[in-house]
Amino acid sequence: MTTREAALRNIGQLLKTEEDLDKINTLRTQLQTEKSAIDVKLKSLAQTQLDHLLRDMDHLSLCQEDVRSLRDNLSAVSSIATESFGSISRFELINNITHVHEIFDQSSRIAEDVGSFNARLQEVDRMIEEEQYESIGPDSEVPGLLPIHFKLNALRDFQDRILELAEKSSDDSKFTVKRLTSKTDGVIKKFDRMLGNIIEGIVESVKEENFSLVVRLAKVIEFEEKQDTMIEALKKVIEGKNKEKKGSVSLFEQIVNGTLQGRTKPRHYKHFFLEKITDSVREIFKNCWATFEDQGDIFAILNELSWVFHDLAAVQQVLTGLVPPKWDIFKVYYDIYYNELHTLIVRLIESEPETLIILDILDFDNQFQEIMRTDFNLKKADVKTVIGESEKEQLLTDYLNLIVMKMKEWVGNLESTEHEVFKTRIQAPDADSEGLLALEGTKIVFQMFTQQCETAAGSGQGKILAGVISEFGKLLIKRQQTWGELVKSEVQKWLVYNNIDSKKKKQETEEEEITPVPAGLIEYLTALANDQMRGADYTEAISNKYGGMVSKKYASMIHTDLESTIDGFANLAKQCCDGLIVIIFDDLKVVMDKIFTKDWTSANYSQQISDTLREYLGELKMSMNSYLFEILSEDIIEECILRYLNNLNNDVKFPKTTDKLLTCVKRDFEVFYKLFVQFINQNTIESKFKIVENFMDLSTEPDLDQILVHWQSTVANFPDIKPEFLSLVLKARRDIDSSDAKMIIPRAKEVQKKFIDENQYNLEPSFMGRFSLNSKIKKNYL
Repeated sequence: MTTREAALRNIGQLLKTEEDLDKINTLRTQLQTEKSAIDVKLKSLAQTQLDHLLRDMDHLSLCQEDVRSLRDNLSAVSSIATESFGSISRFELINNITHVHEIFDQSSRIAEDVGSFNARLQEVDRMIEEEQYESIGPDSEVPGLLPIHFKLNALRDFQDRILELAEKSSDDSKFTVKRLTSKTDGVIKKFDRMLGNIIEGIVESVKEENFSLVVRLAKVIEFEEKQDTMIEALKKVIEGKNKEKKGSVSLFEQIVNGTLQGRTKPRHYKHFFLEKITDSVREIFKNCWATFEDQGDIFAILNELSWVFHDLAAVQQVLTGLVPPKWDIFKVYYDIYYNELHTLIVRLIESEPETLIILDILDFDNQFQEIMRTDFNLKKADVKTVIGESEKEQLLTDYLNLIVMKMKEWVGNLESTEHEVFKTRIQAPDADSEGLLALEGTKIVFQMFTQQCETAAGSGQGKILAGVISEFGKLLIKRQQTWGELVKSEVQKWLVYNNIDSKKKKQETEEEEITPVPAGLIEYLTALANDQMRGADYTEAISNKYGGMVSKKYASMIHTDLESTIDGFANLAKQCCDGLIVIIFDDLKVVMDKIFTKDWTSANYSQQISDTLREYLGELKMSMNSYLFEILSEDIIEECILRYLNNLNNDVKFPKTTDKLLTCVKRDFEVFYKLFVQFINQNTIESKFKIVENFMDLSTEPDLDQILVHWQSTVANFPDIKPEFLSLVLKARRDIDSSDAKMIIPRAKEVQKKFIDENQYNLEPSFMGRFSLNSKIKKNYL
């Protein structure tokens, strides 16, 4: 189609109806505007092209001048040479004599080298032996590497040249040369063994910061690579000359003329370097597989492959800066490790793993790709699945539908096992890397959770991922509830058994009417509480991670479902701490019940209480999550105060003199303060101990109206404290009769109600709200 036809066709498209004729003026204006813009653009482009053309013509002119100048100079050189040769008498004879002299010198040098060859070879052999080449490790310094290579390379270069010369000599000469160089191969093998050992440990040398060895190794390989390139290039030049001249140009002539001073054939040490790297990595994977195969659990290898990433990190972060950039050494290692990982994963799949292991495999594959992208900054296009695309797709298809069905079975089986361990307590719980007690179950359950989430996320379906998380969240909540019931049951058993009369306990135990309670409940409660903190952290991490992978709709579902799970972890952790408090204070029950008794004033019961609490708190601080320990310590302070004051329920009477009462109470709480200040900050303790100050004021104030003032101060500190507390204090005082008490209590209630009404929006519950007239503090726990 011509330009004119195209234009007419476009006009036809614009003017299809009569109404379009009214648009002619508008179209004309539009087209003129577009034409003007195109003209300006064409003019600019034409001027640019013209400028480029003129500049190129200037360059061409300069080149022509340079070529003419070069031609003139070459003619002058040729003319001078011709005149020189003609002006020197018998030039050809002199030239031949010079050539003979050069050959004579070359022959003399060869003779000298032949004479010293064996001695020099023995020296190199000795130097290699001194480096203990058979046992070179990543931290070996190998100071003689470069001198050894330099000397051996010179000997090998000489050997190459005389062997080449011997090929055109007599049989006797050939024999002599072969006998001279017969021991070279043995030394070369030792050198190669030494070099191989260094190469095989190069990554570990980097980790050991043995950078000098790595740099010197790189210099050796780079030198060899360059020398191989040079001899290959020379051979191509010779081959080209032979083709052009149809004659014969050989290495022999180059050696005789002294042109060739190095090797006569490549030695391929760059290939040797890459081959040794491949062999060493393959050997590591082979040994790794064999180790787990011997242990009877090849699938456990998936959890022990972090060294792969550590090795690649060492290569990328350090090794790349120690070797020539053109080697692209990270890609070399990445390709090798990838191939070996792929082979390993395929072997695992061919071993017919169970569903859980398949999830581990998929999880490792996703982890590998994620680490390569994020930690190693590889482009997405360069990161491949180590499973293989087809194999991975098949795995996802076969196993993704089984995840939800299998979850209940897995968690159910795990729950049975971990509950049995908790109840029997045959051995102490394990400690994590920070020394905190932990149970294996929580770690396992979140490994399953994460693996299943990874698998679901890998499917690319937000609905599947949200569904898996929702179902698992429900299972976790149910798991928390069953754990709570078990904790309650085990603490109840412990209390019942611990409070049986020892004689009766022995008798009934022998009659098998009472089952002894295993020791270690405190340790297991601590471990379980720690696990809830881990579980909450894991759950929050899962919520954040996978919520960001899906649309807002599914992200909202994930966050909502997991918030309930996190609350459940917090509740169970608190229940474990409450169980610990019950056990601790049941241990102190006998001495605690003696507070305010007749012997209390002269005995030092507070010290006994303090010593016991110090032992418990000291052990818990070392084995419990720090956040939980802080909460538990505060609860123990509160419980100690409540248990202390709870003895007012026992119809006690204070000492006859207020000074005696104040002295004893101060004595006790000074002891308690010295204890608690070792574990918790001073401000927290003082805020809890305010009730003790209020108690002493209420217990010693003689003026009835001032007692109400002190009560108002008490209510300001503890707004939910019950008036029954004041009633018990007044009842224990010897100086206040029952009629005065009955008069004060109604007024005290009015004071408290007024304060609450005036400050209702700023009030928070206090631990004194748990003080009850007719019950033990933690009775409701059971």
